Amino acid sequence: MNETDFLKHYAKGERNFAGIDLRGAVLTNAEMSHVNLIKANLSGANLSGARIIDSTLIGAHLSHTILGNATLNNANLMNADLTAANLLGAELIDCNLVGAHLNQAILAHAILKNISLTNAHLVGADFLSAQLHDVILVDADLQQANFTEANLSWSNLNGANLRQAKLIKAHLRWTKLYKADLTDSDLTQAILSWTTMPDGKVHS
Repeated sequence: MNETDFLKHYAKGERNFAGIDLRGAVLTNAEMSHVNLIKANLSGANLSGARIIDSTLIGAHLSHTILGNATLNNANLMNADLTAANLLGAELIDCNLVGAHLNQAILAHAILKNISLTNAHLVGADFLSAQLHDVILVDADLQQANFTEANLSWSNLNGANLRQAKLIKAHLRWTKLYKADLTDSDLTQAILSWTTMPDGKVHS
């Protein structure tokens, strides 16, 4: 099925597209809400500006997919592969990204609110100036991730691997970092008001 057929079926009311192969499809600004995309293959597709709300993408293949300025609110992306995906300026609110693979993903200026990234893989991910409010990153692999000027207030990074991560000028108010690994991370000018540090002490 190509993108034209997909949009036709969607317009007719079909919502079950589990396992669909849309590699390299161009679906910019497409409406893809309330759809079943479990294990769908959207690798390399252009979904910039798409609205993928209330959709299920468990185990979906989204590596190198362009999702700039896309809206993925209330999406279930558990164990999805978003390696090197471009989520610049995307909005992800109330999402499930447990165990997702986002190594080298671009999330600069993205809005992430009330989402779970427990055990997610985010090595080298770029969160430049991103807004991460009330985000769960427990035991996530964030080695070499870039959080420069990002807002991580009220987020939970307990047990996270933040080796060599950049947290320059990051906002970490009320953030939990208990047992997190901050080896060689850069916290230059980071705001640490009421932050729970790796040793369990609260920085005031």
